[in-house]
Amino acid sequence: MTLFRLPPMWQLLYLQGKSERRVKAHSLGYEGIAGKIAVAYKVTMDAQIYNREILLDVCSYHESTFFSGMNNRSIHFSPYQSPMLMTDGEINLDVQQLIRQITGSSPADFPKLSKIVGVNLAKDFAGLKLSGEELGGDNLSSADFAGGDLSLANLSQTNLSFADLSLANLSGANLTKANLSVANMSGANLSGADLMGAELVCANLSGANLSGANLSGAELIGVNLSNVNLSGANLSGADLIGVNLSSVNLSGANLSGANLTRTNLSRSNLRGANLNKANLKDANISGTDLSGNNLSFANLSHTNISMANLNGANLSLANLSGADGSLANLNGANLANANLREVDLSGANLIGADLNSTNLSSANLISANLIGANLSRADLIDANLGGVNLSRANLSRSNMICTHLSRAELGGTNLSGANLSRADLRDANLSSANLSRANLRDANLKNARLKKTDLSRANLIGATLKDIKHYYTNVDKALFGYNPGLSAEMKQDLIRQGAIVEDINGMGMKEAGGAENTGF
Repeated sequence: MTLFRLPPMWQLLYLQGKSERRVKAHSLGYEGIAGKIAVAYKVTMDAQIYNREILLDVCSYHESTFFSGMNNRSIHFSPYQSPMLMTDGEINLDVQQLIRQITGSSPADFPKLSKIVGVNLAKDFAGLKLSGEELGGDNLSSADFAGGDLSLANLSQTNLSFADLSLANLSGANLTKANLSVANMSGANLSGADLMGAELVCANLSGANLSGANLSGAELIGVNLSNVNLSGANLSGADLIGVNLSSVNLSGANLSGANLTRTNLSRSNLRGANLNKANLKDANISGTDLSGNNLSFANLSHTNISMANLNGANLSLANLSGADGSLANLNGANLANANLREVDLSGANLIGADLNSTNLSSANLISANLIGANLSRADLIDANLGGVNLSRANLSRSNMICTHLSRAELGGTNLSGANLSRADLRDANLSSANLSRANLRDANLKNARLKKTDLSRANLIGATLKDIKHYYTNVDKALFGYNPGLSAEMKQDLIRQGAIVEDINGMGMKEAGGAENTGF
């Protein structure tokens, strides 16, 4: 009895008991002997060896069998012929040649042989164990691999569009540049799979495990990723426009350069994720934990980051123009050189944040907490900081033209060299603040508290000083002139303390020079 060794690819479940030596090929859609021969070499479950007797049995099984071989010949076998009495000479030479091709084939020959025997890869391999098999470049569109084992299989550039891969095991599989559009992969195991450059448009990945998978450059527009595990996945450069990633686990994922425009990331787990240079324009990140994340150079324009946790996050050189960051936690965040033009940070926590050289023009910072924040050289033109706590913050050389600072807490703040011309500082607390060399021209300081404030060499020409509260203020070489609310007596007092004040005719300046500060 001759034994044949089979390629592990060809394994199909066959009938048990008495008929286990026969395969009902017609029930699988096969019509001819050639198809039955192919089935005969696919029926083993786990063994690699098959009995030739089964092959002969299969070849004579069906009542009306037809074979169109490589020479386009037809041959019929009587259903009454005993397979045990058949000899090699009774089998058509074309069939024998096909048998030799099959038995000597390798997995790489399978696509060609499948065409010869009429096997449909997309339909006839449901339930197969295809772990580690070579299927690269094959057309498996609409294939049914539900629950199948394709772990470590090579499916690179394979057409799996509309395929059913639900609950399939694709762990470690090579799916680079594969077409998985509209494929059903719900509940599938894709951990560690390589999907680089794959097309996943409108695919269903709900509940799938993609932990550690490589999705760099993949197209995921319209994909269903609800309840997906993407922890540690590589999504760099991936296209995720408009995708719903709400409540998805993206911890430790690499999203650098990914296109997340209009993506919903609310309440998703992004701890430790890399979002460097990611495009998050118009995305929803509200309530998301991004503490410590890298968002440098990211595009967050018009993004909703309200109530998001960005504690210690790196947002340097990021674009947050027009974003909604109300009530966001940016404690200790790095926003240096970032664009926050017209951003809404009302009620936000910016304690100790680095906003060095940041553009905050026309930003809304009402009731924000900026204690100890670094705003050196920041652009705050026309920004609203009403009621903001800026105590001990650094605003040196910042541009605060027309900035709204009414009722702001600026105690101990460094405003040296800042441009506060036409700024609104009504009822602000500037006690112990450093305003040396600051430009306060035409600023409104009505009812401002200036106890122990350093105004040396500051420009206060035209500033409103009505009802100003001043105790032991340093005005050495400070410039005063045309100040509403500044009485003649106060002017003389300022001159005695070293300030420069306009003369009675408004022509030129007078300087007392070096007089001891007695209480202005």
